[in-house]
Amino acid sequence: MKKQFLNIIFLITATLLMTSCGMSRQSSLTKQESTKKAVQANTANQPVQEEEQSTADIPDAKDTYYLIVKNDTVNYQITLMNLTNAEEICYEYTDGTEFFDKYGNYAMSSEFSEGNLAVIKRMNSNDTLGAIAFTDDTWDYEDVRNYAVSAEKDRIDIAGTGYQFDTFMKVFSDGEQTGISSIGESDVLNVYGIGRKVYAIVIKTGHGTLALTNTDLFEGGWVNLGTKVYATITKDMTMELPEGVYEFSVANDGYGDSGEIRIRRDKTTTIDLNDYKGEGPKLCRVTFDVGVKGAVLTINGKKISYAKPMELKYGVYTLGVYAQGYDEWKKQLVVNSPKAKIEILLSEDTGAQTDESSQNSLADSGSSSNAGASGSKNGSTDNNGTAGNSNNTGTASGQTSGKRLAGSRAGSRAGSHTRSQSSDSSDNSKSADSALANAALGSSLANIITGGDSTDYLDTLSDLVDSLDRLNRSSSDSDSTSQQTDR
Repeated sequence: MKKQFLNIIFLITATLLMTSCGMSRQSSLTKQESTKKAVQANTANQPVQEEEQSTADIPDAKDTYYLIVKNDTVNYQITLMNLTNAEEICYEYTDGTEFFDKYGNYAMSSEFSEGNLAVIKRMNSNDTLGAIAFTDDTWDYEDVRNYAVSAEKDRIDIAGTGYQFDTFMKVFSDGEQTGISSIGESDVLNVYGIGRKVYAIVIKTGHGTLALTNTDLFEGGWVNLGTKVYATITKDMTMELPEGVYEFSVANDGYGDSGEIRIRRDKTTTIDLNDYKGEGPKLCRVTFDVGVKGAVLTINGKKISYAKPMELKYGVYTLGVYAQGYDEWKKQLVVNSPKAKIEILLSEDTGAQTDESSQNSLADSGSSSNAGASGSKNGSTDNNGTAGNSNNTGTASGQTSGKRLAGSRAGSRAGSHTRSQSSDSSDNSKSADSALANAALGSSLANIITGGDSTDYLDTLSDLVDSLDRLNRSSSDSDSTSQQTDR
């Protein structure tokens, strides 16, 4: 009986506790729901705060690349071609439009010129351009001179590496679209692409044509433009030349003159040689300064005395200088001024090329009061030079005959370098030699890629061989010094 009574008491207590918990939970839920409704009501009554709006709020696909067809910075319009489907769209931009380089830095809008590849970063809600950037997914080669274009194969080789033209590739010249046939052999190019595909070529430095008329009196003589371009005059000849301003001169059989001409891109400049005939025959008073005692000087194969100045008719002559123990020096000389001084320095007979030393000395004499000869390392493939122009200055430039092997030249220069070092050279001097060798190697490689200032690739290759040799010798010297220290 007592046990039954206790069970009844326990059931009553449990029932009361369950009732109390249910009421508490209902109260809690009601409170939470009430709070939620209150928050919603407050939010509805408050004005909606606008998020800070970017000038460009519609992102474009990251992997969509565009070719810049035209950028009108005056009217704030840029025309882009989608590389995927070749669709061209003209976008407007504003002062607030952001331009970035491939490193994420701000750039000028003018840098986004035709031919460059870029990506659209953002578009504004009003369809104006918000942000555009270059990307390191693309490449650009500037000032390219070492190239070969094959229109038939739709390809261009740059420093020996082949690149294929895209189906929609564009060529630009002076800001306008043109064809692949507009590219000349002497043009300087900017090339833009992705991977091994070219999407645009910009002709940075173009070419024009020089046409000579009334050539009868000068045929067989020489025409030269500046210190780099020489040619034998033929009947009504024409020449393709890089655009620019040239000092133009002609000479033959006592006649000749000089003046300044301009070659314009894709234009023909016509020169009437009757205007350069003048009164003839004309004579030039030439002074020869040969830096080796007892050397023999020949003009057109005939030995002459150069102890005193001599007179030569305007025209073309073959100079030769010979001395025991020295390389043979031979050049073509174009005479077309009242007076000139020609300074000649010979190299020791070690197989070294005489061009560099002779050209440098000629350049020095050009600054003398005698208005002598000014030199040019580039010379011409016709082994010629010029003595004089209307300002009574002279030039004897060109290339040494014979002995033009790159290996011989590089070897002789390396030997000269070795002789200039003393046995007790300090570690600092060896370190400097190593730095110079590295710098020379980098310069040679850069010349091979871009073409450099010269189109003589044997010279460029020999410079590379020379640089490698110097770098190797510098490394060997360093290892030897280290071994001696260890001992």
